[in-house]
Amino acid sequence: MEDLSAPATRAERRSRKTIISSRGRFRRAVPLAPGETLDGVAVAVSATLRRYALRRARGGPDHLTPEDLCRQERHRPSDRLILFVLDTSESMGDNPEQRIRAAKGAVFALLRKAYQNRSEVALIAFGGEQATVVLPPTRSIVRARVCLERLPVGGATPFADGLYQAWRLVRRERIRRPGVQPLLVIISDGEANVTLTPGVPPEQELLDLAAQLRAEKVASVLFDVSTVRGKTAELLRLAGSLGGSHMRVSDLRARDLLAAVPT
Repeated sequence: MEDLSAPATRAERRSRKTIISSRGRFRRAVPLAPGETLDGVAVAVSATLRRYALRRARGGPDHLTPEDLCRQERHRPSDRLILFVLDTSESMGDNPEQRIRAAKGAVFALLRKAYQNRSEVALIAFGGEQATVVLPPTRSIVRARVCLERLPVGGATPFADGLYQAWRLVRRERIRRPGVQPLLVIISDGEANVTLTPGVPPEQELLDLAAQLRAEKVASVLFDVSTVRGKTAELLRLAGSLGGSHMRVSDLRARDLLAAVPT
């Protein structure tokens, strides 16, 4: 069996976006801007001394001045949140359990890589009357196994609540971890039949929520497992509103999910 938890390659690690941080790899020395202080920031000693020496050579004061000071700029890989939004309703075809197994397999494989690339994984399931955060953001395989062991399957399809709960979770995580890069991995057949707002057509509600997620700059990939004619067109419109990609699959496997998720 192919190892789905293989380490990230050097090219994959280099492709990771970075953010400016007080920790991480030193990138450059930056002169202090007018009014800027070194509070909590490391001094770039060599660059500061060079600026002092050049200024002294031009006849300036023989002591350090604020204009001489340079700070260190360090970069580290940005944190990732890979958020699965999984349809667990009874409309998910003849074998919803197989799709649940695929999602679980992908979650566990991604968690095995989490220690390398600062990723956290979460899962929201929507089935019955509402969506549930089954697995809060974590890097713990043990915690994930406990949370996913009895994932319920069946009931109606509150797709809108699934997207709404995803939006709420992303907002919370961005407060907890500024700079986090969220990625939604949505798996559904598109048979939405429970709305958040009475009287609003299900498809329109989904498109409105998707537009909100897009405005928040949340990347996404939507796995379309529909078997009913016409649903793929609706899911294509939804993926367009999200600003993400659409993948039509008939036999979902963990490998499909991992291929679509940058690690």
